[in-house]
Amino acid sequence: MGAMLSASLDYQRIMSKQLTSIQLGLAEILTKLNSLEPAIKNLLYLERMDRLQAEIGGCVILYRQAITESSVFNGGYDAWSTNEVVRSKLFHILHRLADALAEVEHGGWADATTSLYLPAAVFTSLGVNAALGMPRSGMMASAQEVLDLMSRAADPEIENSAAASLRQRIASMTKLSADLSGEGLILPDIDSLAGISLGLGSVRVQDYYAGTTKEQEKCKRIYERRGGGKGGGTNEAGGADNLKEICWTETVQVNPPRQGPVSAFELSLKVMPKFVRDPKNPDSLYSVRQWEPAPDISAQEVPVAGQPLHQADAPSLATRQAASLTSGVGTQALAKATRVRALLARHNDESAYAALNVGALVALSQARQDVFTFFGIKA
Repeated sequence: MGAMLSASLDYQRIMSKQLTSIQLGLAEILTKLNSLEPAIKNLLYLERMDRLQAEIGGCVILYRQAITESSVFNGGYDAWSTNEVVRSKLFHILHRLADALAEVEHGGWADATTSLYLPAAVFTSLGVNAALGMPRSGMMASAQEVLDLMSRAADPEIENSAAASLRQRIASMTKLSADLSGEGLILPDIDSLAGISLGLGSVRVQDYYAGTTKEQEKCKRIYERRGGGKGGGTNEAGGADNLKEICWTETVQVNPPRQGPVSAFELSLKVMPKFVRDPKNPDSLYSVRQWEPAPDISAQEVPVAGQPLHQADAPSLATRQAASLTSGVGTQALAKATRVRALLARHNDESAYAALNVGALVALSQARQDVFTFFGIKA
């Protein structure tokens, strides 16, 4: 882009191309955000962002439509740029854009998501002002107002700025990484497609069946002779035989007990990268690395050693494997996996915000450089 500005069709085409590049970059960021968890997306797409997107994005669309009309306008670019209807449309775009930027300034909004729309705003403003014939000094002053808003996003001392948020997110991620390390899960510092296996404990499971018993009543009949004499019936003393039944309860074995083989299992939780930077493009600005734990704990058979012993009715290897997860060790493993999943969910949220802040700051830095280049200034 040259230092001398003129309201020419070639110049407007350059501006349109610049806006296309910015919009593609913004679309890439928003696409990445759309792939994140719904909870994160709900926090990012606040009402004010919808309004600003509608205002600034709408101005960009109207400007590009106007530029497209200029290429087929009867009488060429000069006739288009001096046409009263066209100039009225351009002034309308400029006023809408100014209102949106004033809202950003008045609200002190310097967050990453708001700031991502500023590059499109500054180049739309430059394009419209050039078409309206604004002198170079006026265009520089107008651009400087937007650059000042960009600078707020990069100031870590401004509350809720992209830079301040990034600092907070990094501190939070550092704390969460330490908490995960305390649980035995150490996240790698470099991008990798390899998963992590978190050991949760080991246990021996023995097939053991105590057998079954039941209570069974038994009875016995006995005779008692009341009088003297021999034989039954009426005795010499006039007495009679007395038939008496005595009953009691005995425990009877129904199924015999069984003590079978022993198997040992290592319990673990698999954690996989959920979203990693493209290995072919390691400098990509918009990648978000996150971690996704497996939905279930795995139990891998290992050689029998001195692990805690758990007995269960488990005659097959598969049933002993299932019993390992319901053992005392399995209960502790499930509790640990639950804690790790919660920490990873928070870490993923923070990494998403951190990536958004980094992407915004880099995009703003590039846009600032493009504005300087546009005016022929070496930064």
